[in-house]
Amino acid sequence: MKNKIFIVTLCFLSLCVQAQWNKINVNTTKSLNSIAQIDANNLMVVGDTGTLIKLTNKGQSFSTITSSITKNLNDVCFVSSSIGYAVGNSGTIIKTINGGSTWNPQTSNTSSDLNGVKFLDANNGLAVGSNGTILRTQNGGSTWTVISPITIYILNKVTYISSTVAIACGGNGLLLKSTNGGKNWTIKSTGTTKVISNMYYYPEEQKLMAVGNKGLLLTCDSALTTFSKDSISSQWLFGIAKEGYTDSIFVVGKNANILYSPNWAKANTTETADLHSVAFINDTMGIIVGANGLVLRTITGGVWNEISDINSVSVQVYPNPSSDQFNIESTTLGSNFQVMIYSVNGSLVFQQNCVSASITTIHHNLSDGLYLLQIISDTSLYSQSILIQ
Repeated sequence: MKNKIFIVTLCFLSLCVQAQWNKINVNTTKSLNSIAQIDANNLMVVGDTGTLIKLTNKGQSFSTITSSITKNLNDVCFVSSSIGYAVGNSGTIIKTINGGSTWNPQTSNTSSDLNGVKFLDANNGLAVGSNGTILRTQNGGSTWTVISPITIYILNKVTYISSTVAIACGGNGLLLKSTNGGKNWTIKSTGTTKVISNMYYYPEEQKLMAVGNKGLLLTCDSALTTFSKDSISSQWLFGIAKEGYTDSIFVVGKNANILYSPNWAKANTTETADLHSVAFINDTMGIIVGANGLVLRTITGGVWNEISDINSVSVQVYPNPSSDQFNIESTTLGSNFQVMIYSVNGSLVFQQNCVSASITTIHHNLSDGLYLLQIISDTSLYSQSILIQ
């Protein structure tokens, strides 16, 4: 009998390896278009019709920010834990100086839809949008200068790769490069006409990775001279970010596609909505946002390559099997930890935040069956199966 239980447990754990993005409710059905990290605990989400949502406590809580903005917001970035910017349709630019609690509009001097924004420091920033629009500020957005366009195609995102070099991406396979902080730009030939939606720059490898239409994956050096093209999906890909624990790159796109390197396997999810943006707040905690107010959260780096501890941690769970309660005993979990329980189909069925104690009793009303228990603190991850009967 013990052998049978062990075999079932192994099968169950293998299923749970794939189910590591869990839906969280943020009380909106608006399309959520971009997410950015504010600091070690908080993130900001922007979306259609001026939607502003601040995720706090590493995504465990949220607050909807009221503002006068009614235009769709398409991108957001933070320079520090206080200062951030968001851009949107009809030339909308807004700024916060208090970590996203309040936002004030800026004069953009354009009516073009703005799709991307990035700041190098408190003063220098760039915004890009439709019809090849590029805006530049050197005073924290007090004034924005419209750069003479060198293309008619849409520009989707912009980023800095050094104090002087900036790159923008967009329609018709466009990559634009500036070597003087965004004042002048040149078009780089990428060898593709597919729309490039977003990009991520590896500073340690001096390599740019971009994603786009029809599963486009474009990799190039920082000089934008050598390009490698691949198709990793049949779907349009919108967002890209790096996860720190395994150094995997996560890409998200249409129809709830979540792909991760090195082999671009598809992460398991029961969702179907388009996914627009992904961000990791630390090595294991990430957030994905998308259509219809969808927000997905992981606390395990997006996928488990194996069931193991991030750091060595001593935990005892008893009794096991149990009925309506069980105990967690540990002196190494840290000051606070989170308990999560998953069903055999990978659904999150129980979640509780705990204050560290030598023995913590967990009360629940779960049905009889086999479950995966996950305990996570700021430094440790512990997992084991539990049997409720």
